[in-house]
Amino acid sequence: GAGTYILQEESGLLNFAHETVETSIDLKNELDIKTYLLGNEFVAKSEKQGAVAENEDGAYIHFVRVIEKGKVQVGYSLKTIEEGSETWEGRIDDGAIVVKPFRDNLVKVSILDHVYYINSFGQLFEKENENDLGFSKTWNLKKFEE
Repeated sequence: GAGTYILQEESGLLNFAHETVETSIDLKNELDIKTYLLGNEFVAKSEKQGAVAENEDGAYIHFVRVIEKGKVQVGYSLKTIEEGSETWEGRIDDGAIVVKPFRDNLVKVSILDHVYYINSFGQLFEKENENDLGFSKTWNLKKFEE
């Protein structure tokens, strides 16, 4: 399952070139999706004019799920870097990660009041509002640097 893969990845047992690592998520498997979301960090690079691909500018998010006083709580931690300065925001609250089918190649994931769409390649997308046809933000899996 995805859980084993993540452990191997972090322990460095899988030491092949990053280019060959293709993320593939079974969108019909809710556990796979949740394991993937909770086990990784995602990055949305700055779209600003003149933003350099190599620099750190962008937003970084990871999702959390904890048991607090017998209740399941979920949330996120978001770090934004702009021209070298960091800001943090985050939230954790009673709730669950809710996964629903959306379209053939996407599922809809709700975490608190945030909605993400995830494809089988492991990219997350956000919309400014529910009715928009397009997506306003794309989150990619953050690759761990060697």
